[in-house]
Amino acid sequence: MYRPTLLMAGALLFGLIPARLSAQAGDAHGCEARENNQDNRFTYAESRDQTLSPASLEKIQPSPNGGAVVHGWQKNTVLVRSCIHATGSSESDARSLASQITAVRGAGDIEPDGPKSDRQRHWDVSYEVWLPQQSNLDVSTVNGGVVVQQVQGEIRAQTVNGGVDLDRLAGDVKGSTVNGGLRVELTGDRWNGAGLHLSTTNGGIVVGLPASYSAAVETSTVNGGIHCDFPVTVQGKLGKHMSFQLGSGGAPIQASTVNGGIRFERRA
Repeated sequence: MYRPTLLMAGALLFGLIPARLSAQAGDAHGCEARENNQDNRFTYAESRDQTLSPASLEKIQPSPNGGAVVHGWQKNTVLVRSCIHATGSSESDARSLASQITAVRGAGDIEPDGPKSDRQRHWDVSYEVWLPQQSNLDVSTVNGGVVVQQVQGEIRAQTVNGGVDLDRLAGDVKGSTVNGGLRVELTGDRWNGAGLHLSTTNGGIVVGLPASYSAAVETSTVNGGIHCDFPVTVQGKLGKHMSFQLGSGGAPIQASTVNGGIRFERRA
């Protein structure tokens, strides 16, 4: 199943922002060719859906300039929606290049294959994936964002240049980026699992959590401040490295950055 679009323009800004989140797998998506500043180039975009069997570890790795959005769902299948962008010297050239791209290698190995890119002909692939809520996940990008929603397991979500958004997760979870921020939304009254570990070098961290939440929190920043909406007793150097307990304590929530602030925001 695919949905193509074509545009005469220049090279694409491939996947720097993940695809629009949708509530259901059947919703329409913004997999479209996008205009850039190179003349006499044709850009082409094609959306493909593929259903896979679950694996013990779901590895998701878009092309270097692609993003990834992952949703947990109640089905015991994995649905991969790939957005393929290709640029060539003509309409037929761009279409031909896209046709040579394999969007998924196989179950548990969601990674593209295709011809070598150059300045004249190049391609990228971004993903939106639905997988069982109980899944182990390793998702990584280079120049693109990562979003993970409603998954429980051993989860690694990382990028180099981009943001990381984690929503309603559980288990042993680590989210990291080098140049970008992290945003996390927690639910319930405590973390279910081994803990949550967040880190970035150049960016801020925002954690939203209910007023009744319990956790053992450790935070640190070099160039930035730490703000908490909850009344706590702090251990450590105020504003730079702080440890405190929310409610009755519990699994660790660790957040660290070098250049940026950290906020723990109370939700209604």
